[in-house]
Amino acid sequence: MKGLVAVGPLMDVNLGDAVIAWMESGARVQQGRVERIVLRTQLTIDFEDGSMSDNTLPGDIVNCSCIRRKGCSDGRHQPGSRVKVRWNDGELYDGYYRCILKAVEYTVVFNDGTFTRLPRADIYGANDAIPQEVRRRLRKFE
Repeated sequence: MKGLVAVGPLMDVNLGDAVIAWMESGARVQQGRVERIVLRTQLTIDFEDGSMSDNTLPGDIVNCSCIRRKGCSDGRHQPGSRVKVRWNDGELYDGYYRCILKAVEYTVVFNDGTFTRLPRADIYGANDAIPQEVRRRLRKFE
C-alpha cells in the first residue's frame, strides 16, 4: 500500500467478517466478506534484473542449485542458491533464493460473486482505523 499513511494497528479479522479490500494499489477499493483464511508458504527471491519478489510460491521454482538436494521441497532451499522461477507470464527467470516466510492470505468475496486473495495489510476490518484515502476511493467505487 505505497503512498498510504498508517493510522493505527490492524485488529483481528475473522471468517465471515465484512471488510474493505484495497486492490491494485488502490485502483479498486471494494467492500466484501472474508470467506477463507489460509497460511501460505512464500519465498523471497532476488532476480538478476535487480527486482525482487517476497511472495513467490514454492511450486514456482523449477530448478535450484542447492548443494544438498534433500530438503529443497516446500521452499526449503539454501539461502543464496541460484534458482529458476516460472513467472506469471510463463517465462523462466534467474534469481537467488533468500528466505522462506509464512503469510496469512485472506479470500474476500464480493456481492457480485467475484473474489480476490489478499494479505492482511490490504484489507480493513470493522475495528481497524481506515485511512481517509481508502474511504475516499471506496466512495468513488460505490
